[in-house]
Amino acid sequence: MRDRWQIARLLRQGLTYRDIAEQLKVSTTTVNRVAFWLKNGTGGYGSALNKVSTHHTNPPIRKGLR
Repeated sequence: MRDRWQIARLLRQGLTYRDIAEQLKVSTTTVNRVAFWLKNGTGGYGSALNKVSTHHTNPPIRKGLR
């Protein structure tokens, strides 16, 4: 399952199916399946990617830690 989230993230970044497959050591069929659900699914991948990207780009401010 971890690979599928990485695939979705890399697809969003614009990498080709072949590049993703080689980088993650998965088949292009697996990449294609994730791409299909990313484009035609109910929005779960997109929603989760948006939450993760927001969380990682806006770290919480921590006061009083020295």
